[in-house]
Amino acid sequence: MLNASDFENFEYSMLMKNTTTQTEIHDSNKIRISEFKENGMVLQLPSGACSSGHMLLFEVLPDKRGYKVHQFPKPGELKGSFSITCKVTETEQAKKAGFALFTVELLQYSVNDWKSFQQKFLALQNNVNKIFKIIKE
Repeated sequence: MLNASDFENFEYSMLMKNTTTQTEIHDSNKIRISEFKENGMVLQLPSGACSSGHMLLFEVLPDKRGYKVHQFPKPGELKGSFSITCKVTETEQAKKAGFALFTVELLQYSVNDWKSFQQKFLALQNNVNKIFKIIKE
């Protein structure tokens, strides 16, 4: 059975600063989570955004989509956001031209903020799976 709440979007934006190279991604549309890992995630980013061993800082804005800034914000500067520091452990080419998949290990972050964000993200994915299952039947 489908409910109207099954179609509610979980929106988020992520901004990135590569603290190894000092390059930044100010357009959240260029950052997508592909998969959650036990202590990390796989991200789709522009191909030259980082390399294995690089340290990254993300500012995560739950409930905002398509967020763009001109300068990377200071941690906590954006209302409702939280920061994640991580290290790139693997890279591979993505199917989308100009993008690559980067596996990152989470190093510093608020466990409560991260778990809450993950639960919302996974709840949306479960709803999508539920819809596909109903359509197949």
